[in-house]
Amino acid sequence: MKRIYVSFFLALLVLGLSGCSVLNPGPAPAQLVLSPEMPVASGGKMVPRQLVVAEATVESSLDSDRIAAVFNGFELRFVHDLRWSSPVPWMMKRFLLNALQATGRFEGVAEEDSGIRAGIGLLTDVKCFNLRYPPDGGPLAEVEFRLALLDKRTGSVVGSLVIREEEALQGQDPGYIALAFNSLLTRAMDKAAVWTVATAFQSLEAGKDAPQPGQQAALAR
Repeated sequence: MKRIYVSFFLALLVLGLSGCSVLNPGPAPAQLVLSPEMPVASGGKMVPRQLVVAEATVESSLDSDRIAAVFNGFELRFVHDLRWSSPVPWMMKRFLLNALQATGRFEGVAEEDSGIRAGIGLLTDVKCFNLRYPPDGGPLAEVEFRLALLDKRTGSVVGSLVIREEEALQGQDPGYIALAFNSLLTRAMDKAAVWTVATAFQSLEAGKDAPQPGQQAALAR
């Protein structure tokens, strides 16, 4: 009888330990916070329009907070026990939103679902936001995305630009990863802000010369 009780107790102990291992899988992965520098307000002429920044579209492998790493140009892996503080689409939208607000060149800049009556929309398609380990040379941080400026009144794209930046990692620790991404994103956000302001002005100038809907009807008679 004692043997039965002992065996039963051991079985419960094993089940309890296995249950704990399922409920407590260990510490959560560390989160990496990026904080690139934003452009400095130039104080130039203001674009007389409000602008909205849409949620960025991304490749399926980037649609999360996992940190992607590409080896040998084709092998995709993810960094173990380390994640971005937010999913890549959200980060890119937030960086662009902050960069365009920092310029001080628009009447207003907000997220697409903010409800403001905007005349211009900025679309972003992210192709790369990852580490790269080439067969020869050290690891790199790389980001590539395409911007498109949309005239919200007509629904037409008035300009597009591909921005690509990369930065060599000085070490493998998480701090070096953050340093490299902050550096290249600072350059990328500056380029994005300068292009968006310039393209918005070009669109407005082109719109002045184009006939308005009422004028088009009159000309057609």
